[in-house]
Amino acid sequence: MDSMSPRRLVVGTLIAVLTAFGLLFVLSGTANADEGAGEEVATEAPATEPAPAPVSEPVGEVAVEDVAEVGDVPTVDELPEVDSQEPSAEPVEEGDSGEEAAAAAPLADEAVEPDSPEPVAEAAADDDDEDDAPVVPTATSTIDDIEIVSRTENAGVWDITYEITLTSNEDCGPFRTGGDCILNLANEIGIAINPNSKDAWTCPTGWTAGKKFYHAPGCTRSSKLQDRYLKFQVNTKTSMATGTVSFIAQFFRDSSLFNLAQKQETTNLDVDVDVTKDVQGGRLHLAGSNVTYTITAKNNSGANLVGGAGNNDVQLEEIVPTGMSFGSWTLVPADWTCAGVFCSLDNAVAWADNTTVTFNVEMQLANGAAGDGDKTNTVILRCTNGCDGHSANETITGYQLTDTTLTITKTGPDSVSPGDNVTYTITVTNVGSQDAQPPIVVTDHVPAWLSNAMLSYVSSSDGSTWTCEQSNHTCTSNAMWAAGAWAMFQLSATVESNVPVGTVIINEAEVTWPNSIDPGIAVVDSHTTVVTESSTVASTSSSASALPFTGSAGSIQILFAGLFTVLMGLGLARFAKTRRV
Repeated sequence: MDSMSPRRLVVGTLIAVLTAFGLLFVLSGTANADEGAGEEVATEAPATEPAPAPVSEPVGEVAVEDVAEVGDVPTVDELPEVDSQEPSAEPVEEGDSGEEAAAAAPLADEAVEPDSPEPVAEAAADDDDEDDAPVVPTATSTIDDIEIVSRTENAGVWDITYEITLTSNEDCGPFRTGGDCILNLANEIGIAINPNSKDAWTCPTGWTAGKKFYHAPGCTRSSKLQDRYLKFQVNTKTSMATGTVSFIAQFFRDSSLFNLAQKQETTNLDVDVDVTKDVQGGRLHLAGSNVTYTITAKNNSGANLVGGAGNNDVQLEEIVPTGMSFGSWTLVPADWTCAGVFCSLDNAVAWADNTTVTFNVEMQLANGAAGDGDKTNTVILRCTNGCDGHSANETITGYQLTDTTLTITKTGPDSVSPGDNVTYTITVTNVGSQDAQPPIVVTDHVPAWLSNAMLSYVSSSDGSTWTCEQSNHTCTSNAMWAAGAWAMFQLSATVESNVPVGTVIINEAEVTWPNSIDPGIAVVDSHTTVVTESSTVASTSSSASALPFTGSAGSIQILFAGLFTVLMGLGLARFAKTRRV
């Protein structure tokens, strides 16, 4: 027999090696597939964190000794077992021109019509298998006021700082429908954001100043709003020294084509005096208490203004709202005389150009219901002769001792995997000194990526009755709720299997009740959960651990790799045989 040629030796060796590896892959894949067939992958629901006892804090001017002591709130482990269920689905708001603001149209998602309420103990799973759609609460937003904080002429133009006041309960955030919330300026005429200011916008806590994507610079919010009379400031520069300039302050969602709220401001640059007004001690004040305001007035006329009839006759006037009464002027600048609601620059006294004076005035909130709610106080600065005036507003909220405060806390897993069952625990506590009036409503705003959500009542300190409704994920108590009482609820849901790893799920819950110290604003808490890769890994034998693929999916890959390698070996053998012929 002829000796084998080098080429035939190489081809034969390669065929043998490929065929051997192919058979090894096939056998290993079959073994893995057999092991995987007997495995059960168990998904364990994350352990529920114990609910911390809420901390009582004084609100507004409520004395610490008036706040009821809160009882110990049990942890989840200490609670009685609950039958497990399968989850189922005002006064004048005057700008320099006196123009009215454009009405803001609130955006409200269409709500699901709720069924008749039934106790959660008797609640059954939905008849259909469809996932519960996330319920988005009706949101309302208004731009309450725009005022000039300061105005300075510089090289023939004006540097003007405006204060914009916003009220909103919008559900902002990049993972919410509509995206982040943004407040900025639009339709500027004769005025623009001051390019010489390093930080043109001053935003409230929880907001970010700057430019977001293609939007004009402004303030951006990436979490839920439950705020009234938020204050923003923006520095602007005019392109002229006289005449009028204007802009629209607009509040909108990042991906929305419509404004949630807007208000136009027109400023007469020829106005000769400016005035601002601020309240001391915050916005919340107890009915029957005294409230002090600080007023700052500035002469921007370009010349001295002279007091007294027959001269400029400069006057300051307080407009007292219903539910408040005038008290006294506690700070009066030199060369001014105050009586009742009026202050006047003294006769023949000159008020120098580009200078300011400061006043403090004290008002009293009425007792009882008359002193409850929002009170908008207005001050007007004007000249009877020779100059144009200006006005400013400031709003406070009065409350009664019969009002109370509830707190809400929410706990849950810090991380989950696609397909996991999750449980959030919600604890509501009456930390006020008075009973909370019904209806007391706890709502869970179930976010995207959670399905089959069910909100259930767990227990309470007073054995109160709560009715839970799954169509909008609410639990309601229709009884008076004593000071110090608490109630605990759980939301169970399933993380959708197609949620991308890295997704942040923010689940929020809120509580509302009629005699809140801050009426109309819900108390909110949220919990943030990050979606991670599954921690459950299929077991494999040590002999297979050196292979590049493991698990049931790896078994299929190994089989395909082995078959491909065998076919490659057979192909080479065919090629070698053809070459010999």
